[in-house]
Amino acid sequence: MVQDVKANPSMDIKAMANSLMGRYGLVRPKHILRIAKNKIIDMLQGKQEKGYQYFARYTAMVKETNLGSLCYIKWQHPVEEGGHPIFFRMFLCFEACKRGFVASCRKFVGVDGCYLKGPYKGILLTALGLNENNHSFPIAYAIVDQESKDNWCYFLNSLRGVIGDDLEGEYTFIADRCKVSPSNTVFFPLFGLKLVR
Repeated sequence: MVQDVKANPSMDIKAMANSLMGRYGLVRPKHILRIAKNKIIDMLQGKQEKGYQYFARYTAMVKETNLGSLCYIKWQHPVEEGGHPIFFRMFLCFEACKRGFVASCRKFVGVDGCYLKGPYKGILLTALGLNENNHSFPIAYAIVDQESKDNWCYFLNSLRGVIGDDLEGEYTFIADRCKVSPSNTVFFPLFGLKLVR
């Protein structure tokens, strides 16, 4: 089944069972096929935990090959000595995205978060601009452990380094399902703006 899964990674268990039955006349339980598919994907793509080990190398490569890019990574260090650091959160903004947003986008920033799937949960926070054709323009990304005020503050403070401190003119921030009130918003104080109703 390796070649089949390689050709179609989204192949479902029913299709795997039908393929085995058609080719070899074999019938296998669904849980066995699910385990086999996971092993094949791990073999072809590598295990997800190994991907986190490459974050430090990735951030160094981004800074080296994309001069001016902002790439921050924070690790949690385990209590026992000699252990490997544990990934905590990361912020990434490529220089081309930064320059493109500042030079050609409207003063509009949309921020949102979505849940990451897989064995290692987390939240992907994104900031998007709006270009002159009203199309989305990616500005920056962050991967955090959970959606919290602390992580949003981290993301927005890092985003401030992209937009700049002068903030001449008006910026409009929009967030999906964000209840804006003086007590619960984190956007306005971080950017030195006042809430206008």
